[in-house]
Amino acid sequence: MTGTFDYDADAGTYSNVDLHLIGLPWTFNTVIASAQYTNASNLEVVVPPVESSAPQLQFEFYSPLTDAGGTVAVAVSRFSYCPSSNCSTLGSAADVGTTGTVSEVTPEPATLALSGTAGLAFVLTRLRKRKA
Repeated sequence: MTGTFDYDADAGTYSNVDLHLIGLPWTFNTVIASAQYTNASNLEVVVPPVESSAPQLQFEFYSPLTDAGGTVAVAVSRFSYCPSSNCSTLGSAADVGTTGTVSEVTPEPATLALSGTAGLAFVLTRLRKRKA
């Protein structure tokens, strides 16, 4: 499994999903927001269009995703096909992995401030050298 997604803990929503099961030709990029398995501790995605028999992935995380950054372990990931036209439930699933991690990348305000200060110092140094 490879890919990326964004999770906004304040809004409780996933976006920019782009997941791939190695060896399969599909891109899982449609979140099933109405599914019982889509929340801070779970993610359910399908290959569009959302319809019966669409390939479907579901992830369970050991702890809920947050905006704090860090790494969360994946408890289990499952592959199935949607059993209904809206994919609101998980079909008969096969486990595709019980290990792995999701990295939460959130720049801290202090890190952003330090980066901005360093960038400003670099620009000022370059300007001074040009004037000299």
